[in-house]
Amino acid sequence: MSKVRLIIVDDEIEKVRDIARLLAQRFSDDFDVAHVTNAQDARLRMRETRFDIALIDVNLPASVSSAPSAKAGFDLFDMLKVDPKVNLPDEVVFVTAREELEEEAVVEASQRGATVSFYRESANAWIDVLAGRVGYIIARKKRHQAPRVDVAIITALSSPELDAVLKLAFGWSNYSLGGDPTPYYMGTLKANGRDISVVAACAPRKGMPLSAALAAKMAHIFKPKLLVMVGICAGIRGKVALGDIIVADPTWDWGSGKQALSADELSVFRAAPYQSGLKQNIAALIQAAGRDPALCAGVRGGWAGKVPEGQLAVHLGPMASGASVLADDRSVGPIVEGHREVVAVEMEAYAVMAAADLCGTTPLVIKSVCDFADSEKSDNWQAYASYTSAAYLAHLLPKLAEAEIC
Repeated sequence: MSKVRLIIVDDEIEKVRDIARLLAQRFSDDFDVAHVTNAQDARLRMRETRFDIALIDVNLPASVSSAPSAKAGFDLFDMLKVDPKVNLPDEVVFVTAREELEEEAVVEASQRGATVSFYRESANAWIDVLAGRVGYIIARKKRHQAPRVDVAIITALSSPELDAVLKLAFGWSNYSLGGDPTPYYMGTLKANGRDISVVAACAPRKGMPLSAALAAKMAHIFKPKLLVMVGICAGIRGKVALGDIIVADPTWDWGSGKQALSADELSVFRAAPYQSGLKQNIAALIQAAGRDPALCAGVRGGWAGKVPEGQLAVHLGPMASGASVLADDRSVGPIVEGHREVVAVEMEAYAVMAAADLCGTTPLVIKSVCDFADSEKSDNWQAYASYTSAAYLAHLLPKLAEAEIC
């Protein structure tokens, strides 16, 4: 849970110290306190940061060079409401230590739907009011706010793709959010002396729409630094082998374009896809990791069952996404003609990359070859390919953490 953020707007330093000390005694590390001494600085600070609670002195200087005014705190409140650049706090509590201002302060605060607390050095009733509000916000955050994570992992299939992810030694536990039907799994791994937090989930069905929706939802809820899709794909025969790991760069929707008539009145498809590429720092890291034979050996050695012939390899290359399952010898041809370097085809990568980009989260798609999208297509290698993509991610995450990508 993120900490409760409190801003204190008050020019009396001793009062501020008392408030911060007493809250720290009750709530320890559950909140952060910011302090400004005048209305002008408070407004600027609340443009930069969203606070949960604003504690505003009634008798406040309007600026650093002005004297305190008995209504400056209320004037600040009114200005915050009309300034569209200000992040309005969830709660506002006015405070005053001046007894002659108490009656008027109660009226002014009530008119604004706020409360006023009367500071007394010799009594603690005022801190009980503030502590009650802080405690309520902490409880609300714990109940409704998902934790921020370093890495979010999504798959298109529950079995075998999510199954392979949940077999990684990340200490998984079930996690749910009220009103959200998606089952989540929370885990942690140690990397470079720190804990890397991970959340994993599976789309309800395969295909671009639901994977895009899940990617966007998880980016919004968990705020991951890195959003990764793992799973299976079809490889281009002659370029890759069964079980090989494909890191997508770039991805695109091979069905995006225009169906038109040619000069001789024949129906033709004119492709016009947008591409989503991997960030350069991740691509460079993948290329460097690909030169380490121990990495692929470690992945392959972790599988106890039958493995395809040949050596396991990692490919950084183009991956085409589409709405259809391809299972005949002629379907892949037009896709290869549209991008001669394409190494894999599948049904979700482009959607996940685009959704993550749109949400401001770094995307990464890692899929392994389970067939060649032709008449020999079968499910025989799906479990193995799901394993190699998930295991490769587990081997890669410490390197990504070292590079501060997650």
